[in-house]
Amino acid sequence: MSEPIDPATPPIENNKSELFNFSTVWQQINKVIKDEEEPSKSPIIILGKSFDNIEEAEIAIKSRICLTYRFGFEAIPRSMEGPNPLQFMFNRSLIPNIQYLPRFMDKDNFGSDVGWGCMIRTSQSLLANSFLQTIETEASASNNHMEDEADKSIIDFFRDNSQSPFSLHNFIKVASASPLKVKPGQWFGPDAASVSIKQLCESLNSSPDIKDFPHIKVLISDSSDLYDTEVKEVFDDKNVSALLILLPVRLGIDKVNSYYHSSLMHLLSLPQSVGIAGGKPSSSFYFLGYQDNDLIYMDPHRPQLFDESTDYETYHTLNYNKLDINKLDPSMMIGILVQNWDDFEQFKSKCITDSNKIIHFPKEKLSNFENSIHAGSEFVNIDSHDLPKNDEFINIKHPEQLENVEDFIDLGNEFAVTEKVSDGEADISEIINNDSPSEGETEISPVGDTDQYVLDEGSDKINEVESL
Repeated sequence: MSEPIDPATPPIENNKSELFNFSTVWQQINKVIKDEEEPSKSPIIILGKSFDNIEEAEIAIKSRICLTYRFGFEAIPRSMEGPNPLQFMFNRSLIPNIQYLPRFMDKDNFGSDVGWGCMIRTSQSLLANSFLQTIETEASASNNHMEDEADKSIIDFFRDNSQSPFSLHNFIKVASASPLKVKPGQWFGPDAASVSIKQLCESLNSSPDIKDFPHIKVLISDSSDLYDTEVKEVFDDKNVSALLILLPVRLGIDKVNSYYHSSLMHLLSLPQSVGIAGGKPSSSFYFLGYQDNDLIYMDPHRPQLFDESTDYETYHTLNYNKLDINKLDPSMMIGILVQNWDDFEQFKSKCITDSNKIIHFPKEKLSNFENSIHAGSEFVNIDSHDLPKNDEFINIKHPEQLENVEDFIDLGNEFAVTEKVSDGEADISEIINNDSPSEGETEISPVGDTDQYVLDEGSDKINEVESL
């Protein structure tokens, strides 16, 4: 006699149906995963060159110089007005190198830039590849192919000691002496990086001891306006090998405005591109290309031991990553390298023809009054006619249109380093990033990659050093 069927037990046919449905769902999930893993067939763009396959693109990526975190280098004395070196001891980037932890236990000196030096490293990468591109262009014109030797000579200029012209030490030295007053252990922004590159290049170009090395002139435009007269003046000097144009810009508030997405990728697609130093909030990457909607970047957050005997291979890498452009932080430094006036003309023509929305080529400079409006601003000036219809934007009147000039608000100076002089003493506010809290608010920013915060002495403002 058969056992009675429990009413709660579903019929066998239903069980099979459920198994079948589950199997179908699982197959669909696997298909989605597989589709996501399938490589895109779109071209891969690396610093103005297009590649149809990943193998060729990776050869191009590895040929570029990549500066990363280092530890164990010549000590950088701590500033009493800056962070304590010990607060970076337990950064997660150091976990693979835990055996070297005793080297970080010095409260008076920095022996590593782990946790705070990523913007310097990406700026170094951009500058190093500017020199590399200049040398490669000159070598190609003269059929003198000495890329390996050129690569080594460039890397030697970026070694982590006070003698190397473009070392971490000298970047900090220049930024500390600038009005920005960036101290060791504090995070660089695009402005500090641009100023450091310009001053260090000027120092190298004026040195009588440096011979047979490219003389790169640096032009900074925080408004992204480029003038023919300024560029011509640079190339009137026959000693100039190339012009590096740096654009320290902010293309949005908390993320890059989608209005600029195609223009950013357009700049990376041009042969004059030497990349972008930027990334996610307080975490800088070196962007050198893209595929589809993903930006390709080298990550400096990879600590390596500094060694007196240089291992040049450690300055090249195949460890690259991708970042959806929608996640890109709006604050960045864009690098453009032109070899001569004709090269600039080609770059300008391409930007105008393709309607690049970031770079402008005004015929004449603004008046002194108008120019002062933009002083210190990292923002590209957006006019109403630049934006698509129905886009939200702030309508900023020209000063001459205002009924009362006192009604005019200088937005640029909201993001500039300010100096207040009282009784002969200068109180310079240290700005590590460009977001200033509103009155009555307290700005809190993490230190390193842990939930730590640094409070400036004598102030209720907490400044950001770096969050990975």
